[in-house]
Amino acid sequence: MRLSCEQIEKAALGAAWVSEESEGVRLHRFTQEQEKVYIGTNFEKKVWATAGIVLSFKTDSPRMSMAVTVSGASTRKFFAHDVFCDGKLAGQLGNLEFGPEYPLGDYEKTFELGEGMKQIRIVFPWSVASVIRRLELEDGAAFIPVRPESRTVFFGDSITHGYDARFPSNAYMAAIAERLGTEGFNKAIGGERFCPALARCRETFTPDLIITAYGTNDWSGLEKEVFERNCRDFFKALHEQYPQTPVYALTPIWRKDLHAQKPAGAFENAGKIIREMTAPYETITVLDGFDFVPHEETYFSDLRLHPNDEGFRFYTENLWKAIKKLG
Repeated sequence: MRLSCEQIEKAALGAAWVSEESEGVRLHRFTQEQEKVYIGTNFEKKVWATAGIVLSFKTDSPRMSMAVTVSGASTRKFFAHDVFCDGKLAGQLGNLEFGPEYPLGDYEKTFELGEGMKQIRIVFPWSVASVIRRLELEDGAAFIPVRPESRTVFFGDSITHGYDARFPSNAYMAAIAERLGTEGFNKAIGGERFCPALARCRETFTPDLIITAYGTNDWSGLEKEVFERNCRDFFKALHEQYPQTPVYALTPIWRKDLHAQKPAGAFENAGKIIREMTAPYETITVLDGFDFVPHEETYFSDLRLHPNDEGFRFYTENLWKAIKKLG
């Protein structure tokens, strides 16, 4: 039984919209209005990455066949689709074993799921654009989409985008959404800073929660006054769009070059600016992310900035504790 575009759309979490194209089914994480913010910019390619996208459904099919076409959508070429069966990793569809070249293109795999009804979660790659050419279950098998009741929107830079988790399910955005039992929408772009134009684009729904994680690129590349203005305007626009939605504003995690001299001043200024610009809004809570990942190179893929899978495990656990502490 080959799943139709309509069936895939019903099971797709974190997709703002879905299109059926000559290659197959494309799941878009940005709305069409949001896509226009980046089309024609240096960030355009990253818009098409499937970061945060999940297919979630129940089936009694003993096996599942999946075929995708992947293309570049970040500065990384390695990718994986993590397939979970009743919460346990059943396998991956990707190119991790083909490094360091990490070829893109067409990939397919059949997963043995076992007998009986089970819940399937397919976590899509953050690093590439993945178009579904074919998704098949056994003929006559049940297909029941499973959707969380709440929805959370994530804004941020490369770390929220997913850099550099090899397993996309380990990226903190995907992992914390799963912990919260929410449908996560990933609006992060690697290299991005506070972007007021993006915040002005309203979702097609009102989120139950918003999580933002900017500041590290703002600190490293902007004058203090520009950082402040962009931060202020971003949160102002966000509050105007969703005046009742709680927002958790995360300050940047540790980075190795934090003692460097930048036009924005000391690294700690990033957190100070975020606190100052969010102070007028009762719905915004600032969470100090500096210690979310241990201050050791071994937890960073590039030894300085982007967490690896183990670093993301610390990030997720510490963010979870901070959220739970808020009650």
